[in-house]
Amino acid sequence: MIQISEQWSKNQQNRDIYLWMQLACFAFLLALFQLLLQSTEVVQDWEHRFQTLHYSMRASFQEASPLLPIVLVKIDDSSLDLLDSRSPLHRGKLAQWIEEISAQEPLLIAMNILLDRPAEEMQDLELTKALRNSGVVILRDEAASPVLDRFSIAALGQGSWQVRVDSSGTAQSICNQNKACRAGKLFHQQIWQNLQGKRGFSNPIPLPEQSWLRINYSSPKDSFLQIKVQELSRLPKKALQGKIVLLGTAFPDLYPTYRTPYGGTAQSIQEIELVAELLQTLMTKGVFKQVPTSLFSLIFFLILLLIAWAFSYYGLFRGVLYSMTGLFAGWLLISIAFAFGNWDIPFILPAGMICLFCLAASLGKSVQDKIQLLSTELELKQSKIDFLTNELHSHHLFNEFSRISVLIRQNPKVAREYLVEFAEMLRSSLKYSDQRRVPLVEQINYLRAYIRQQELIFKGKLDFTFVIDGQPEASQAAWHLFFPLLENAVKYTEPLLKMDPQKVATIQIQLNLTVDRIEFLVLNPFISGEKTASSGTGLKNLRHRLEMLYPGKGGSLELKEEAGQWIARLQVPTA
Repeated sequence: MIQISEQWSKNQQNRDIYLWMQLACFAFLLALFQLLLQSTEVVQDWEHRFQTLHYSMRASFQEASPLLPIVLVKIDDSSLDLLDSRSPLHRGKLAQWIEEISAQEPLLIAMNILLDRPAEEMQDLELTKALRNSGVVILRDEAASPVLDRFSIAALGQGSWQVRVDSSGTAQSICNQNKACRAGKLFHQQIWQNLQGKRGFSNPIPLPEQSWLRINYSSPKDSFLQIKVQELSRLPKKALQGKIVLLGTAFPDLYPTYRTPYGGTAQSIQEIELVAELLQTLMTKGVFKQVPTSLFSLIFFLILLLIAWAFSYYGLFRGVLYSMTGLFAGWLLISIAFAFGNWDIPFILPAGMICLFCLAASLGKSVQDKIQLLSTELELKQSKIDFLTNELHSHHLFNEFSRISVLIRQNPKVAREYLVEFAEMLRSSLKYSDQRRVPLVEQINYLRAYIRQQELIFKGKLDFTFVIDGQPEASQAAWHLFFPLLENAVKYTEPLLKMDPQKVATIQIQLNLTVDRIEFLVLNPFISGEKTASSGTGLKNLRHRLEMLYPGKGGSLELKEEAGQWIARLQVPTA
């Protein structure tokens, strides 16, 4: 049992190492897929949508932060007279509003209104004059709808604006490179460049070099000052001095609105509010930082190796528990890094792959446990078979030694001849007892040696017929299956010979071989109801061995009485 335990422990360690190596290979493949898939649009979309949870954490714990001196001036339907045009916007009133704002001495006026079509000549002239006199107006431009030349020349600058939204309608990033946008100048870059060097912007802050610049939304606790354009006349003198004025329309049917990642905490916002959010991101150095893709994939691979180790050495339940706990802790750390450190760390794809990896590890560990259980059962079964086989041999040896003891006293010459045959049988038992299958020819020789022993003892009173139907040379069977039946037949025939010393009894032995079955048949005469000194150990152990060696219906033993004959029929598959 100690050897079995040591072998089991060694096999278990080998299986753990083998499982870990398999999971390590799978972890490498997942890390490679993560490296290839992380930058795809679908994955990025889901990552951005999931970051709503990070923003919620920021809103819950982060205090309000200082805002840029930005004032949002909105033009809506209440700002226009009933007959005033909305598209193109009434140029005369637009000129008037620019003059009113300019009189307040703002740092800059960014106008998110397209001036791509001519209106009435007088109104266009008024607007051109207002732009020239102000000298601080940046215009919104589009490649498909370029600003009219007269306005472009009069303004301080102009640029286009492209927004990328996710599948939920949340604005996530702004195009930040001319090549990516296929545009000459960019609206937010024109604003930013013209702010540098002005009051409050004396220390130049370089623009990030990303193709698409992520918007780092301010907390709902922070709120930019918003007024309607018709309220300009009621403002105190120089109320907008030193401010950045973002002038835009609030016509939801003409200009797009965008969702924010704070969901229900904030309503949809207009484009000028989006511009304010981007400027706030740039000014507060809130641009998201990203872990290099290759470094993150390496870290992800090491995490998967750690999970594989947990499954291999701590078992299925603890492996799942540790993995899910680690996954939650990872989300919490990533959320904190996002909310308070502006780190944009992927989570959705790695989390999905970790769940997939845990599923694969669970299946692998489950299969390993089943293999381990079956292996243990097989080893225990083999140990029991060996025990029963040894018990059978011991049972036979006890019978033989008893008989030899009697023969030595009664007939020493026969005892010597008997010992020769017994030695031959004992030699065969020692040679084949530890083998799972033994050639049928060797087992037949063993039975013939026993028959010769009995012929020496009974001196012609006991006859044996041994018929073999088939070719035994190519067949094998478990050792010591047939002998107990022959020994049992002799034992139960002996009382009949003692009752009638003149009688000759015959034991019939037949071995039938087919392609897939071996049938061993023993018929012997006996006295019905006669008890013998047998303990029944031989046949009982034989049945146990058949159940373990040939589970199910592979092996069978049938014992019955018929017309004064005891019939024993043993059938096993051909090995």
